[in-house]
Amino acid sequence: MNVPETTRDEIGELGHAFNQMTRELGDQRGRLVQMERAAAWRELVRRLAHEVKNPLFPLQLTVENMQRARDAHPE
Repeated sequence: MNVPETTRDEIGELGHAFNQMTRELGDQRGRLVQMERAAAWRELVRRLAHEVKNPLFPLQLTVENMQRARDAHPE
């Protein structure tokens, strides 16, 4: 939203300041949206990694136990 900056007096200065403020707010909003998207992707990746890691850990323990058992009793 822009207001006309047609005069050089205080009203024109006020219009200029208002327009600059609305541009800055728009820019900040855009950055905030990008940051929220990045945070959402990080959370998705974190949860996905957690879901993949959970079933693999017991499998890793089982394999390690089997290796220890084989090393203890090679026959």
